[in-house]
Amino acid sequence: MKCFLLSPVIFLRGKFTPLLITSLFLCFAFKVSAQQAVINLPVSSGDRKMKNEEKESTKNPFNFRMSYNVTHPSLTIFLPDSVRKDGMAIMLCPGGGFRILMTEHEGTNIARQLTQKGITVFLLKYTVKHSKTDDPWAEVMADLKSPERNENENMKVLKFATADAKAGLSYIRENVNRYQLNPARIGVMGFSAGGYLATQLVLDSTEKVRPDFAAILYGNYPVYSNITIPNHGPPLFIAAASDDAVINPLESVMFYNAWIKAGNKAELHMFIKGGHGLKIFPGNSWMMRFEDWMKALAL
Repeated sequence: MKCFLLSPVIFLRGKFTPLLITSLFLCFAFKVSAQQAVINLPVSSGDRKMKNEEKESTKNPFNFRMSYNVTHPSLTIFLPDSVRKDGMAIMLCPGGGFRILMTEHEGTNIARQLTQKGITVFLLKYTVKHSKTDDPWAEVMADLKSPERNENENMKVLKFATADAKAGLSYIRENVNRYQLNPARIGVMGFSAGGYLATQLVLDSTEKVRPDFAAILYGNYPVYSNITIPNHGPPLFIAAASDDAVINPLESVMFYNAWIKAGNKAELHMFIKGGHGLKIFPGNSWMMRFEDWMKALAL
């Protein structure tokens, strides 16, 4: 909890002054307003026998909070200040190789930046693979070294995670009045594995689960031989780094080329440095480019 004392604190004769009481009230009010609602999403039909206990960990090189053993999808809602609110909504899809969810630096940190711009944010928790240990980061690294292992499990979790993303966007569209949203300004933003989910949504022909715009950051894309690029797709913002050692940055270039070749709108930023993650911290340049892109499209 953060507390901001907006008035001087005066203490006389062992008693609280009205100014101190006001300050404490403001502190309490900030704590209440900082809480976010969590919406549980319906679980798609299919073989979901995984009954893992969802956990959190900060055991990674960056000490960022991450979730693992997620089997029950949900949306955490971040509301902007009512004065800044402009009717736009973005569903955030954090990455993590479908083994973990980087819910802090690709989730809550980004959500706070977007709400400051007047955007209502829905942070998606989607199904990931079962972690056999309490060190899911090490399991992610093992997956990267041997991406072909556990192929059946990989295909199953991709199916479930995609269904979770569709359920999330469907919920947002069904509740535009509840959250005072513009039904023509509902987008998705995906990072790494979450970029795969964002791509699946923009490729979907169903209007209910297709976003009005999408941002794909160092995304993991579907196999090109198995997809058809629509000629009525939403505008895309694509960003990656040339020194990404996890996902080949040329995948972003190829998807950009395919998207505009089909007659759709897209903007691509290929940064010379940034690695896999584009160094997502406050003041990052990709967020500024994303904001410029939204303004250019009058989103």
